[in-house]
Amino acid sequence: MAEWDSLQLKDGPGGHSSVFNPPDFAIMMSSPLARIAVPAQQTQPTDTRTQQTQPTDTRTQQTQPTDARVQAPQAVDNTSHPATLTDAQLTAAVVNGKLTLKYGDPALDEYLARAKYNAIDITVPQGVQVKHWIDPTGNFFWFQGGNDNGAHHYYPATAKAMTVNGQSLDLDAQRLKVDDAYASTTGGFQSFTKQTDAPTYFARMAGLSGQALQTLENSLTNSVKNSDNPYFKIYLADVYTAEAMQPIVQQVMQGGKANPNNQQTLQKLDQAIALTQMAQVDSRTGLSRTNVNPPGNVIMPLDPYDIYSNPNNPQYYNGFWGGSYQQAQARQVALTTLRNLISSNALPTMQLPPALPPKY
Repeated sequence: MAEWDSLQLKDGPGGHSSVFNPPDFAIMMSSPLARIAVPAQQTQPTDTRTQQTQPTDTRTQQTQPTDARVQAPQAVDNTSHPATLTDAQLTAAVVNGKLTLKYGDPALDEYLARAKYNAIDITVPQGVQVKHWIDPTGNFFWFQGGNDNGAHHYYPATAKAMTVNGQSLDLDAQRLKVDDAYASTTGGFQSFTKQTDAPTYFARMAGLSGQALQTLENSLTNSVKNSDNPYFKIYLADVYTAEAMQPIVQQVMQGGKANPNNQQTLQKLDQAIALTQMAQVDSRTGLSRTNVNPPGNVIMPLDPYDIYSNPNNPQYYNGFWGGSYQQAQARQVALTTLRNLISSNALPTMQLPPALPPKY
C-alpha cells in the first residue's frame, strides 16, 4: 500500500493502481446494526460494509503519519456562504451514487455538503496531492500543493469511496488510518496480548488532550453509526475508556486526591464495554461465513487494513474478523474487571505524594 494518508491500493509490489471494489459487508453480515443501542444516545448504525485490516502483531508499530499530516493549514470557513447551486445541478453531479467534483470549482464544498452520494471522484493537476485528516468539525481532505490555501473540504461518514486521478481508496479504511494517526502522539491504538498492561495503555491514551479525545469520539461515533466495521467500535471503546480516566487524573492534579468511583468514569466504562460486546457479535458473524474459530492459545492482533487490498484472500478475511473478535474480547475482560473494582470500592482513593523539599 502507498503512504498512510493516501491508502491507495496496489495490485502488488510495483503493480499498477487499480480501482478497488471492497467486499460488501451488508452481504457478509446478516445481523442488523439496529442492535447498536450503545453509548449514551447514539443512533444505531444503519449503513453497510466496512472492513479493514491491520498489519500483523506489530499493529502499534505501524508507520506514524509523516509531517504532511500536521501541515494541514488552518480550516477555511466553507459554511458561511449562501447556497448557489440548484437542486437540478446537485442531482446532475451525482451518477450512480458517485459525486464528480471539478478541481478549483468555487462550489466544491457546497456539492460535498448538499449532494446525496456515497462516492467521490476528482481529477487534480500534476503536483497536487489529496491528503486526509480530521478536526473538531469532522473528516476532510485538502490539496497539498493546491491553490485554495489548504481549505478543509469536509465529507460525510456516508461517503464510502474516493477516486483521485483514477486511483481508488476506501474512505472507511482511510478514516481508521487517520484516527490511528491522530492518536499517534500516545502511540496510537494498541493490540492487546496476554501480557498487555491494560491500565497503563488506557492511562497513556488518556494523555491526549480533552479536545483531541473529543475529536476522535466525534469521528468514531459517526463511523459507528454509518459502518458495520467492528474496528470503529473497538477504537471508540478505547476513546471512551481514556475519557473515563481523565476526571481521575484531573482531580489528582488539581486537588491531590481522586475517587475513581464517580458517575462520569462508570458511565464511560459502561459505554466502552457495550461497544466491545457489539464488536464481538459483528466479528463472530463474519467468522461464521467461513466456519472459522479464532485460535485459543494466542490473541490475534488488530488487523483492519490488509483485507482491502486482498479481499478474496481467506487469510486476510479471517485475520480481519479474528483480530477484531479477540481484541474486543480482551478489552471487555479488562474493562469489566476495572469497572467491578471501581464500583466495589476495591480501588483506594488516589492521592499525590507529599511535596518533597527542593534539591540543591
